[in-house]
Amino acid sequence: APELTTISIVYNDENMPINYVFIIKDISLTKQNEQMINQLSFYDPLTCLPNRKMISEKVARLIKEAQRASEEVNVGGHYTPLIRHALLFIDLDHFKNINDSKGYSVGDKLLQEVALRLVDAVRKTDIVSRFGGDEFIILLEGVDVSLDPGRALYRAKKVSSFLNEVLSRTFEIGDDYFYISTSIGITEIDDSTVEVFDAFKHAELAMYEAKSSGRNRYCFYSPQMQEKIMQRVNLEASMRDALLKEEFVLHYQPQFDHGGRMRGAEALIRWMHPEQGVISPAHFIPLAEESKLIIPIGEWVVREACQTLALWQQEASLQYVKISVNVSALQFSQDDFVDLVQVILEETGARGNLLQFELTESMLINDKTNILKKMHALKKLGVLLSLDDFGTGYSSLSYLQQLPFDQLKIDQSFVKNLSGHGDHHPLALTITTMGHSLGLEVIAEGIENFDHLVMLKRFGCDLFQGYFMGYPMACKEIEKIVHDQQS
Repeated sequence: APELTTISIVYNDENMPINYVFIIKDISLTKQNEQMINQLSFYDPLTCLPNRKMISEKVARLIKEAQRASEEVNVGGHYTPLIRHALLFIDLDHFKNINDSKGYSVGDKLLQEVALRLVDAVRKTDIVSRFGGDEFIILLEGVDVSLDPGRALYRAKKVSSFLNEVLSRTFEIGDDYFYISTSIGITEIDDSTVEVFDAFKHAELAMYEAKSSGRNRYCFYSPQMQEKIMQRVNLEASMRDALLKEEFVLHYQPQFDHGGRMRGAEALIRWMHPEQGVISPAHFIPLAEESKLIIPIGEWVVREACQTLALWQQEASLQYVKISVNVSALQFSQDDFVDLVQVILEETGARGNLLQFELTESMLINDKTNILKKMHALKKLGVLLSLDDFGTGYSSLSYLQQLPFDQLKIDQSFVKNLSGHGDHHPLALTITTMGHSLGLEVIAEGIENFDHLVMLKRFGCDLFQGYFMGYPMACKEIEKIVHDQQS
């Protein structure tokens, strides 16, 4: 056991040493406390991996060493090898879904299993760190790049590819099995790296690029990423201003029945930017989802659509035309979503039975009890419900029977594959038949030519939507279509 020994000398009257007094104190507890403080300061309590503080200090030392080595290269004929280190920023894709559906205890066990696999997958000289949440950092051992400048990044590429493969294998936690994927960002620590923050930020930017490229992959940092991030930041700020300055408008794509009569329209948001012109929703909606701006934007869409419905209700030719509105998963998950819809219906005077919400299959996976409760609450308000993009996600016939849908929407990918030369792609027919057997109205979207329309009519679809019949258009143009049909 560790001991602290104090030795005192006893002198006689002539000031000569005659005895030595030893005082021995057991300091085991003190040492244990010091070790515990060190453990808490530098190691993650869940995974026992080095934490953010430890990896940050290590990276800071490596940056200084790289800068010093760069200054000393070939000084006075003395050769100094150029050592570079690769930093991997690892994020588990959709990990939040596991925490939300299975609880944090299961999520914590999964993080521990991930940590073990990461440690086993790299060399003993590499450092695996838990950076926070479901984010991990791996610092790969430095290599001499004097003769081969790409050596460090080549190894980082090989390791990242291996990690993606290792972590894609099934995780068994209790009685549950989990499949996860990872997005990895890679950057290099060299003499051009100025601050610790830069190293981590560059790796993180690369990680987000890997996510936006489809996840379950790795990506190298490039300076252009910083510019891309700034564009996103500016776009987000512009979106906030757009709500205040009323730059968003709704266009409507008509939906026709067998006889060519317009029975409804899908509300589609457009951004009329004062400088950039019309910005496609494909460009700004994903960012609105990430930044949660989709919540106020989605509320604006519902309110605007209801105001249009209230105006149409006053005209005989338009009073039975429905408007369909796409609802995002984040928007639908808000606790007050149903209450908000009720308030909007009351404020605008729109009839609920002419408002239809389009929900996607992916929204229906988690928290089914709560989803079902909300759907029934919306039905009490008279709101119609359409299952959008049917057949592309997690379709379950038994589950579909439990949900109070009014309409089934055949995804445009099935429509696009229709051929006029035999039923080579009968999925559209199968979906139509199944929808009708459940008592649902069936609509097909993405109809781009006459052959598509003819086949879908033959299959028994009830409504038709697509560029062949009409592009998304301003409210006045939609109204003109109906007025022309009435005249």
